[in-house]
Amino acid sequence: METSTCLSAIQASFPHLSIDSVSPLGEGWANWSFETPDGLVFRFPKSMESAAELEAIKPIILELGAHLALPTPSYELQGDWRGVPFVGYPKIPGNPLEATRLEQHPHPQELCAQLGAFLTELHSFPLTRLRQEFPDAVESPWLTECVELASQCREGVLPFLPSKLSNRIQSEFDQFLAALEANPIEAVFIHGDLEPAHILLDDATNQISGIIDFDDGGIGDPAWDMRLLLYYYGAPRLKEILTHYSACPVDDFFWRRVEFYNRVGYFQDALNAQSANNDAWLDKCLYAITAAFR
Repeated sequence: METSTCLSAIQASFPHLSIDSVSPLGEGWANWSFETPDGLVFRFPKSMESAAELEAIKPIILELGAHLALPTPSYELQGDWRGVPFVGYPKIPGNPLEATRLEQHPHPQELCAQLGAFLTELHSFPLTRLRQEFPDAVESPWLTECVELASQCREGVLPFLPSKLSNRIQSEFDQFLAALEANPIEAVFIHGDLEPAHILLDDATNQISGIIDFDDGGIGDPAWDMRLLLYYYGAPRLKEILTHYSACPVDDFFWRRVEFYNRVGYFQDALNAQSANNDAWLDKCLYAITAAFR
């Protein structure tokens, strides 16, 4: 999305704000983000599907915000660009908590404690309340979602791998799904994409200042929210985070799920690469899958 297009859309939707310039803030799989000089962030969905997801999650995030100690986007402004809704909100100060910044922090254990407390609050939010206040929110049983993902991987990714490796991965999927069916998890509300780019560290306070980008949020396995923390920060840091986490039991099966979901992420990337017709990205994903399951 061009900066000039973004500015025109904002000016048309919010003429009272007197916004004369914007600058790109980042681009994700589903959205473009821009920032104004006075500290407003605007997010533009790239498709109607992404817009529908944003519209569905927006009121839930506002409800969750009052329950969480760490700030989350408020989505105060709602605009329209060529029939596609977009949102704006005051920017939460801070920069992504990359692994190097966590390790170089003077007190990384304090940040781990903040993350553990945030996940405890998020995963403890009463689902009955969400279901009562947002009855139209789509909810799929977690096992059903996992079965669907396994089917997509079997049809869209495994054929690109050597048959011996493909068969072994299929066997691991089958064993994992059987374990999920035999040991039903207690679903919670999850962030869905808790990577460093969505965890903000305020340099002025040296504390985590907010959590952003809940677009993939929904009802699911609490272990899913740990997979990217494991991937980016490593097992020792995740274990430290989980010493401050009390929403769900952290047992052997919990860790098995975290580790499996961590590896499944490569399959999701491969499916996205195919959707984008990006052969170079797909090749990288296949290489990562081969390394993860060898």
